[in-house]
Amino acid sequence: MIQTFFKRFALEIAVILALAVICAVEPGFLSMRNFRNILMIACPLMIMGVGFSICLINGIQDFSCASIASLAGVIAASLSQSEEASRKMFSDVLVLPLPAVLGITLVIALAAAVLHASFTSFGKVPSFVRSIALSGAFVGIISFYLELPEGGYRVLSGFSPSFSALGALFFGAIPLQALILLSLLAIFFVVMTQFKIGSYFNGVQNFNAPNKVALFIKLFIIFAFANILYTFAGCVEAARENRVGVGFWADALFSVVAGTLLGTVSVKGGKGTVLHSAIGIFLVCALQYALVFLGAQSGIQKILICALMVVSVIVDRTQNARRATPWHAVSLPTWQVSSLQ
Repeated sequence: MIQTFFKRFALEIAVILALAVICAVEPGFLSMRNFRNILMIACPLMIMGVGFSICLINGIQDFSCASIASLAGVIAASLSQSEEASRKMFSDVLVLPLPAVLGITLVIALAAAVLHASFTSFGKVPSFVRSIALSGAFVGIISFYLELPEGGYRVLSGFSPSFSALGALFFGAIPLQALILLSLLAIFFVVMTQFKIGSYFNGVQNFNAPNKVALFIKLFIIFAFANILYTFAGCVEAARENRVGVGFWADALFSVVAGTLLGTVSVKGGKGTVLHSAIGIFLVCALQYALVFLGAQSGIQKILICALMVVSVIVDRTQNARRATPWHAVSLPTWQVSSLQ
């Protein structure tokens, strides 16, 4: 049992050991301030990662998660600028209350879910083509939305206190983001175990199902749940950074995908949990922060994270191949073969 545990979580254990070595080399890294900073950086990514892992567990590769989050964050930020903001995007519009802003991002999430489900169920567009195409479209909308008539782009800042609280409010030493994340994990656990709708998140989907309407409804529920998490994560990150612009949260996809795969969620679906995905993303963020603390260049950080992503896929495929290999396909010594005949 212990051997199986170490094999299954070998990469996560390796990252933890790497962090332990960094703490031993640089004792100053192990501080409450650094832990709080890592938690604040990781929480929006973990919220997004919960949605991404929901899709991936169901055999859906959704690489548009970061662009949907960015679009929602930009639009929410533009509607949440305070009256005192130096470059208010909508000078004639009053500051919207936080529930109204989140309601608008909810509409964005549901609209994106309709597109995703329609292209997959009726158009039979492959997951990677659909997600990349929609990701590019969302990035284009961001550029168009922030583009100035005379050229250049806006950088939005100066948000209302209620919106800023999403990324800056603390309850003691615990940020509000962490409490939101824990609440989302608890809600998802209850939905999965206590409600019938939990059956919609039970494994790889049959994209060739003859009933396209039923497939659309099932995929819409999955995408809607995931996209709501993406858009909310974008709002939290915009509030945390306290400014947005073109390229906002552009690198989020790498950390989310690397952390989800590190958390033993299979690229083929059908394996993994949202909790392990969240843990994996936190470890990736901690490793990135540790590299920054050691003075590593951003290029080295990205190379290491991408390498971790590739190794996670190789390990996952190796483990799946071992499980799938039938006894008669395994090379056996001659004496064993004789005894089986």
